[in-house]
Amino acid sequence: MTSADVNETWVRVHIDQHSYHSPNPTTGEALYGLAEIRPEFQLYKEVEGDREDEWVPRDSQEVHVHEDEHFHTAPARPGVTIDIGELLRYCSDGLPAFKAPKQIVLSASLPKTERGKLDRKVLVDLWRRETQD
Repeated sequence: MTSADVNETWVRVHIDQHSYHSPNPTTGEALYGLAEIRPEFQLYKEVEGDREDEWVPRDSQEVHVHEDEHFHTAPARPGVTIDIGELLRYCSDGLPAFKAPKQIVLSASLPKTERGKLDRKVLVDLWRRETQD
């Protein structure tokens, strides 16, 4: 047994109301993986009082966690980039092959008809333009 093994501590944390055991300290990347957080979501550490909860980046930066600390996920904020390759891998790993998308095209909004319904013809035209480049 090494001194690193003796000094390693594990704590119970709660992510979206589910309990997990995590080493302390850990990383944002490890917390995202622990709870299998989808690429289009971000993790936030709950903060007491009227302050904003703290965003936990999905990276190798060290994060100190405490026993029974609570975290929650939320859709990514505007301006946050989505790694298309990571999203495609996530879909292919978690979905049957016939349901997994082969391509993903990002758009700020979906085209609508005059009645406010999805304009499928314009959507197909946009998709064709994006995938031909």
